[in-house]
Amino acid sequence: MSTSVELKRFAAQIRMETVKCLIHRGFGHIGGCLSIADVLAALYGKLMHVDPADPHAKERDYLVVSKGHAGPAVFATLALKGYFPLDWMDTLCVGGTRLPSHCDRIQTPGIDVSTGSLGQGLSAAFRFKACRIMYTVSLETGNCRRDRYGKRRYTHISTS
Repeated sequence: MSTSVELKRFAAQIRMETVKCLIHRGFGHIGGCLSIADVLAALYGKLMHVDPADPHAKERDYLVVSKGHAGPAVFATLALKGYFPLDWMDTLCVGGTRLPSHCDRIQTPGIDVSTGSLGQGLSAAFRFKACRIMYTVSLETGNCRRDRYGKRRYTHISTS
């Protein structure tokens, strides 16, 4: 999957499955989820070297999503790529689910780092220094926001 048309279709599928999940469950951060769909489509559709059949392969690329509220969009992406059945999306935040509200590496196949608080993923990403390629994504809705100390934080994607 590498053409822009294919990536746009993949992003639309991610959005559609995410919205279906959030409507089914009756809650969620829809804006935060939809805003990351294009990034996830580009990463999983073109850039990242991953294998859903072997999610812990040593030579894989790693993704750290610092925006925990976007968990449902990440889950939709992973399901569409074949990490787990798409019907798992109906179990978001249900007791005993493999899909908690935020990404959890213990519970969900394909998740490399458990995240929740905004910005947490960037510090957690440092433990992957020796990996092949690591992508970190920390996106906010809008161009920037102020943290609790009044400093401006900008939307960024970094690769190393």
